[in-house]
Parts: sequence; structure tokens; C-alpha cells
Amino acid sequence: MEPEDTYSDDDVALAREDAKGISGQKHLTNQQIYWISLRLGYANDLEACIQANIDLETVELWRADPDFEEVLQNCLRDKRGAFKYLGIQVLPKIMQGLLTDLDSGSARRRLKATEYILRSQGLLVDKTEKIDKAALDDLLRSLNAPMPAQVIDVSQHRYLPAGED
Repeated sequence: MEPEDTYSDDDVALAREDAKGISGQKHLTNQQIYWISLRLGYANDLEACIQANIDLETVELWRADPDFEEVLQNCLRDKRGAFKYLGIQVLPKIMQGLLTDLDSGSARRRLKATEYILRSQGLLVDKTEKIDKAALDDLLRSLNAPMPAQVIDVSQHRYLPAGED
């Protein structure tokens, strides 16, 4: 069963239409995205239809559209690429969720949404320990420096055969 939306399909369609100029890709309905994501894990259309609770006739109508069929075949051929493509398709939904969280009465939800947005833009990074380049260069130089050999004068040492002390 398809997850329940918290916003109107018109809002999603408008957001996808706005994004169309950016990506130049065919944009899919929520139902098509959901079905394709399930289809990637099943051997045939019928199994994905049963899981998604979508009529096979509906999918056959979608597949009659050459653009949809091209997207489906590309996704089935390259599942990693499919993940990226489907991820782009759900960005409007993600943004709507983030905007909802930012307007939430919950401080935790607002904080998490803000963190996610800042991280996605590279504006918030985890603290990392800075390495002193000069100290690292000194360490590498000392490790690469030739070590003086210790010479032992063997004439001073008398070796006794085993068992003799």
C-alpha cells in the first residue's frame, strides 16, 4: 500500500514542474515512483503490482508511454542509477517534509530539519581534529631519515659452543 501523503498532489506536481527545467528528466507521479521502487526488487510487474496494490492494467497504461518505459528500463538496467533517479524524483516530498518540520511546534523536529538542510548544503560539518601540517611533515621526515647502524666489535665477544660456560 502506498504511503499516505501529507500534502496535495497539485503541490508536488508544481514542484516537479519547476524542477523539470533543472534536471530535464521525466517526472513521475508518487504512485509511479512507489511502483518502480518495488519493481526493482521483484521478478515481474505483477508481483510489484500486488505489493503496491496497483492494478496491472494501470501499469500497462504507464508502460505504453515511451518516456515512462524508458525510465523503467533504465532503472531495471542500472539499479544504482535508479536509486539516484528516484531520489531526485522525491526531492519535492522531502522538501515539503522539511518545511513542515521547520514550522513544527517541536523544537527537536525544527532542529533536525535545520541540521539536515545545513548539512546537505555543506554548511554544517562534524567537528574534526585538525592536523598540524608542519608536525606531520617533521614526523614523515624523521621516519624517512636514514638510521645510523650500530657496529658491534665481534672480536671482543667470545662465543662458546653450546653447553660450555
